[in-house]
Amino acid sequence: MDAAFKSQCLRGGTTEQRGAVEEAAKAVRDEGKWEALTLLVKLLRPLATALDSGQANGRGLGSVHRSFYEVEAHFANSDYDIPGRWGDGGDRLRFKQHTLRCLQEGKRYTLRRIHSMAYLLDPRYTDAAEQPDAAEATEAFALLKELVAAHDVNVALALHDVDDESSLPAS
Repeated sequence: MDAAFKSQCLRGGTTEQRGAVEEAAKAVRDEGKWEALTLLVKLLRPLATALDSGQANGRGLGSVHRSFYEVEAHFANSDYDIPGRWGDGGDRLRFKQHTLRCLQEGKRYTLRRIHSMAYLLDPRYTDAAEQPDAAEATEAFALLKELVAAHDVNVALALHDVDDESSLPAS
């Protein structure tokens, strides 16, 4: 592929294509960009870990919520120091605030009330300082009540050997 790229873009190709290839080559050789990329990977790796925990199969459902607390702490404590890329501390602060806002939006989109409930019921996190906020806890307990009610209905259906709730005795 490298040979085809060189023959088509460096030796063949239009002047515009050769210019684009040269620009790309300069970007790859720029050490500052590699430093920024290294920082970006360091900054985003915990987010990737948190997202992976949400997709994992297994008994770690409570850890999904926990991983978002860890990501939030990571982003809140990061210095966002990209060498040579920021003008003043204000730029860094604005980027940090933007990142934390985006994280909150992503957290609301990604986490479901089942994650909050699992976190609240997981003995590993019972004494953790970070707990779901009031809205998340309310939703989690509402889900728990729904699950209990559904379980009770299923038990009653099985006990009376019927398939439909309307067939259950009135009392």
